[in-house]
Amino acid sequence: MTTEQKEKVKKGIHYAWWILVAVVIFFGITRGGVQKALGQLYPAAALTYGVDASVTSLAYTISGIVGIFWAPIAGRLLAKYNLRYLLSIGAVAYCGAFAAFYLAANVPLFYVIFVVVGMGSAIMTIQAGPVLINRWFKEKKGLATGIMMAAVGLIGGLIQGFLGQLIATYGWQSGSAIIGIASLVICLPVIFLMVRNAPSDKKLLMYGDKGDAPSATESGQKQASAGAGFTPGVPVNVAIKKPAFYCMLLCGFFITAVAAFSSLIPTMARFLNFADVDVAVIGGNGTMFFMFGTVVGALCFGSLTDRIGARNSGIIAVVVGIIATAVLIFGARVDLNIFYGGLFLYGIMATCSGTMTPLLTIGVFGPREFPKIYGFVQSAVAIGGMVTIPVFTFILTQTKDIMMVLYAVAGIMVLIIISIVLAFASSKGLQEYMVPPATPAGTDKE
Repeated sequence: MTTEQKEKVKKGIHYAWWILVAVVIFFGITRGGVQKALGQLYPAAALTYGVDASVTSLAYTISGIVGIFWAPIAGRLLAKYNLRYLLSIGAVAYCGAFAAFYLAANVPLFYVIFVVVGMGSAIMTIQAGPVLINRWFKEKKGLATGIMMAAVGLIGGLIQGFLGQLIATYGWQSGSAIIGIASLVICLPVIFLMVRNAPSDKKLLMYGDKGDAPSATESGQKQASAGAGFTPGVPVNVAIKKPAFYCMLLCGFFITAVAAFSSLIPTMARFLNFADVDVAVIGGNGTMFFMFGTVVGALCFGSLTDRIGARNSGIIAVVVGIIATAVLIFGARVDLNIFYGGLFLYGIMATCSGTMTPLLTIGVFGPREFPKIYGFVQSAVAIGGMVTIPVFTFILTQTKDIMMVLYAVAGIMVLIIISIVLAFASSKGLQEYMVPPATPAGTDKE
């Protein structure tokens, strides 16, 4: 650590926390706001075009397919290019595409815009936040990730009603234009003025780096000093040949499958048969308790990861999810308060989708080429999101019982635990990539 770096460390708040503030703002708006508002466009667009809602909702599938193939490419771009400029371009593309729904005069153009949305989403709503945190935080990665995802839940909860009101008041096309432009006006300056590519840009080391060991910056970026040549982690070309990689793909797929059940909360409310309470009220309250759970879970398990590691935190989170599922199966029809309590616990586990998935990836493969490996994991996540809801809907259609879906969810949670255990167990053979190479005998360090 240079004298200048030591002086900067002593001067109060490390710039990494300002990076987190920027992430909270742009990630909260794009992931918590704009992305969630997409779901309100399908039925409204169907009415405009005079088609069935299934026709416009096909755009979700198209966007998901784009995400499957684009996510690994986006990961490589994030690893290679300056994040400040890349995220600025991503914000223009993502928020601009949302505003472009104003020009969507027909269904084909609606689909085309969703392709651009899918490409922008891979960067702006999925990978940007975790990549920045991995690049700036050596310590407190879990806490920072938890704060980020808690903010996504809180900001999303605060502005969703406002976004819905805009669409209801001005129509889905004009409402989309207002939302897209307003999001861009907020996000672009925040990214350009606050985001920095790496700690070396501010003549700093990562937060928590005392200077006793090399600073872990991203692969392909210039090191902060000549001695900081080693970054712990598995190269992506090695990782993709190892069992741990495929265990992580399965883990991402299964975690997303479990989190996707939240979209069936309003449907579940119709199966509870509480005649004295409106179904819409039950569904709305249930979603609210679920969202509270995601905020608590993000903070708790993010911070817990810093203390006991991603493997143990991930397993504990899934155990909480299994308990929540049991509460819903055996108690939801008994009392509404039990139903709400079960959804709160379920929300705590469901936060794994945004909080634990990146932390588990870093835990298994290290930070060295995290964006590239996480891009592949996000492809599995995209597949999970596309496949799960139709499967759950099929089970519900065939059995006419929401509890059968919950039994399936419980089985998936067991598979998550198995995939986490296997991923970390098989990563033990990758330890050579986690420590600096030995200095050749007879060679003096300068």
